[in-house]
Amino acid sequence: MVASETEAKVISEDAEAADQSKHGATGGGTGVTDRVTDVYLGSNGFNIQYNQPIADGAKIMFAVWSDKNGQDDLIWYTADSHGKTTAKYTGSYGKYHIHTYQNLNGKMTGLNGTSIIVPEPSAKVTIAKASETSYKVTVSDVPVYISSVQLPTWTQANDQDDLIWYKTTKDSNTTYSAIISVAEHNLESGRYNVHVYGTSAVTNALTGLAGTHFEADYHFGDVAVDATLAKDGIDLTMPSDVSKGMAVYHAVWSAENDQDDIVWYKADPSGHTKANYTGSYGTYLVHTYGVVHGQMVGLNATSVLVPKPEVKANITKESATTYKVTITDVPIYIDDIQVPTWTEANGQDDLQWYKAEKAADG
Repeated sequence: MVASETEAKVISEDAEAADQSKHGATGGGTGVTDRVTDVYLGSNGFNIQYNQPIADGAKIMFAVWSDKNGQDDLIWYTADSHGKTTAKYTGSYGKYHIHTYQNLNGKMTGLNGTSIIVPEPSAKVTIAKASETSYKVTVSDVPVYISSVQLPTWTQANDQDDLIWYKTTKDSNTTYSAIISVAEHNLESGRYNVHVYGTSAVTNALTGLAGTHFEADYHFGDVAVDATLAKDGIDLTMPSDVSKGMAVYHAVWSAENDQDDIVWYKADPSGHTKANYTGSYGTYLVHTYGVVHGQMVGLNATSVLVPKPEVKANITKESATTYKVTITDVPIYIDDIQVPTWTEANGQDDLQWYKAEKAADG
């Protein structure tokens, strides 16, 4: 097989088939060293590898074109010193042809003809409940030439008024995932439509890969809100997918004297919010609301007990002249302990306030 580098056509399909039979080059790639040319699908094009020794002064060249419209997209590529190159996709799926030539002193000699299939893109989709308010969408078997995946998602109710294009995280070469929260969709229950689109290096365009749906069953109370005592207030914790997905407010007040000390706190997007103590011990009530279509919708109701402080004190003799006072069961909201001390004789003429040191265990 002999051809000029400037010719628009290359060897015939019959010659290609003969070379494949002779050299066993089918484009699948097995790593066997007697194969002339291996071709693999890559993220940005075909990875082509010439496997035989390269003669001194010779260049290895590849003619690459798709089956579509003859050879109108034929491009010549020159291999590097290791016989490697990457040939770009030219906009078509289906069969691509790769013919290998040696260029020695301007003389082109055909060495091998092979082909590879670029399949139409598709993917598999699985959806699992990740929490009471979120679902994990996993997209697998994504072709290597898909560089990113997006998930347009909307609820069946009210058409596509809540359509969101979710970006995914690439978990492996062929797997992508994203978390979908009902908070992003006005806490709606019922059918959620999920379509899968990928950006293809073959066509340089967004293309559909799959479509599916799942059923959400959100109810009041599914948004878990935890209230715990802290040094400087009540720590309120809730799922961050909800606090990020919508405006959330906590109404907090003590049971003493009804709601005379009620304070509204806007939840932090992280899901963590601090509510102040308001001067009372006993039960504090926490009601949580989300803003849906401009209206406050109840999400959760909980409470927390702030007990009156009761501590234990133990005194041990340390030496002939000193005693150690140990105070235990100190509530977390007590941040300083002092021990006023005096002798029985002469009233409080020797009164001293000793400042206690906080031990590691509180």
